[in-house]
Amino acid sequence: MLFVSIKISALLDFDSVKKPQTPSMRKSEYFPDNIYLYQLDEVFVDCGAFTGDTLERFIDARGGSFAYIYAFEPDEANYIKLCKYVSACTPKLDGKSKNSLSFNNEGTVTSRASIYATTLIHVSRLDDICNNPLPTLIKMDIEGAEIDALKGAKNIISNHSPVLAICIYHSCSHLWEIPLLISKLNPSYHIYLRAHAEDCWDVACYAVPPHRLPV
Repeated sequence: MLFVSIKISALLDFDSVKKPQTPSMRKSEYFPDNIYLYQLDEVFVDCGAFTGDTLERFIDARGGSFAYIYAFEPDEANYIKLCKYVSACTPKLDGKSKNSLSFNNEGTVTSRASIYATTLIHVSRLDDICNNPLPTLIKMDIEGAEIDALKGAKNIISNHSPVLAICIYHSCSHLWEIPLLISKLNPSYHIYLRAHAEDCWDVACYAVPPHRLPV
């Protein structure tokens, strides 16, 4: 899978991916049924929650069986829609924030951090704000900021081994940089790559601790 992904991103060899995209490819994104085992008390962290589309798939996949959800969405327009989807939404980061970041509010799936943006948002590490309860499953689709976010979850990843579902298609180098970083933070993980859309889009890296592997 890694070789196929590199061929797609580096060589533009789009024929390496099966077409057309099937509904099951998209539906299984972040929540495949054959890569890791679910827990009844799952604590899910959704980094890049958008308008709640991933939360909807998570709840559908779990049949409503989970313990807690953290949902983070910095885009103001998307955040309003997210709050309409859930009755109690994680608030914007405030007093616990450690740093600031320039962010481009577009109200779309491409909203992202940018040095050219004029909107300033506060950012915190997952280590600082997701500790009660501790995450058991972390998803990240944050338009290229995944490496910084993973470093901000160093303690959680190293000491508590949540399942990770991390997008790696926003940058060619993320195809190897993200798996290598995860393995450095926690060598016990089993690493898998899977494409969930046609061409080079929606390639996710799954990091699974031994006790969450399918039997």
